[in-house]
Amino acid sequence: MVAHSVPACVVRKVEPASAPAPVISIHALQVHCGNCGVRQLCLPAGLSPEDMRRVDSVVATRVRVKKRDSLYRPGEQFVALYAIRVGSLKAVVLTEDGQEQITGYHMAGEIVGLDGIGGERYACGAIALEDSEVCVLPFKQLIRKCCCFSAVVVPRNA
Repeated sequence: MVAHSVPACVVRKVEPASAPAPVISIHALQVHCGNCGVRQLCLPAGLSPEDMRRVDSVVATRVRVKKRDSLYRPGEQFVALYAIRVGSLKAVVLTEDGQEQITGYHMAGEIVGLDGIGGERYACGAIALEDSEVCVLPFKQLIRKCCCFSAVVVPRNA
C-alpha cells in the first residue's frame, strides 16, 4: 500500500460557525402584487395598503406558459383575467376558413382575457410569443373582493 500525501493547497481548516445562519421565510420571498416589478403597469394608481392586500389575496396562482402554447382559446369558458408578469402574448381569432388572425400583442404589465367579461366565453385566444408567466385573477373572486376600493383610483394619464 502506498501512502499519498495531500498537497498543502488542498488542506484547509474549517472554522466553526460563529452564529447560526438566519432563517428566511419562503413566504417572504414570494412575489406579491405589492412588490412586483410590473405592478405600476397592471394595477391602478392610488391603492391603499389594504386594497393592495385585497388584490394580492385574489391572485390565485402564477402560471408559466411555454412559447407557442395557449393560455386560453377562443370559445373557452371565461373564468379569469390574466396579468402578464413576464414575457408577451398575442391575441388571436380564427377566421371562417380556419386561419389564425392576430388581433393584438400584449406585454408584461398588461391584463388579458378582458374579452370574456361580456359573455361567458373568451372571444379570442392568447398564445405565448416567448416563455411567459401570468398571474391568474379569478374573475368572480376579483369582483367579490375588489369591487369597492377605499382609495380614489387616479387614471395614469391624468
